[in-house]
Amino acid sequence: MINKSRILIFSLFLMLTACQKTSNSDNPTTNEETLIGQDLDRDGVWDYIQQYIEKTHSDSEKTRAALTQMTKVIESMLIDYANKENSIKHAHELADATQCLYYITPENADMISSKLQAIILNNKARSIAYIKLIRSLAVKYLTYQLIK
Repeated sequence: MINKSRILIFSLFLMLTACQKTSNSDNPTTNEETLIGQDLDRDGVWDYIQQYIEKTHSDSEKTRAALTQMTKVIESMLIDYANKENSIKHAHELADATQCLYYITPENADMISSKLQAIILNNKARSIAYIKLIRSLAVKYLTYQLIK
């Protein structure tokens, strides 16, 4: 089994690189400046992301399930970015979701998760919340490692 703290660090790294490598023009939606996306069917996944997952991974139910799990966690992270306790809980949930994706498709997990994160972070409000979240988590993690 993979060390959870390594998965957590790797998940945070993937999220940072997804922000840097992808432009908003790659995203299949209007670029509204809202933090929370529309979820008409109330399944916990914003509609445009659900459409993206279904369109790009129609051949694998397991991959869709893993990406849906990741999406729910990342959306929760964005919504709760200012809540320190929830942010840490969500970071661990993301590590679990990332580990699931790597189990299902180890050869493509990096690319798939980076694209998903870029799709989720498709506007300024989400990107700012995400950057604040990552900075906060990085400081907490580094502080913990120094104390440990």
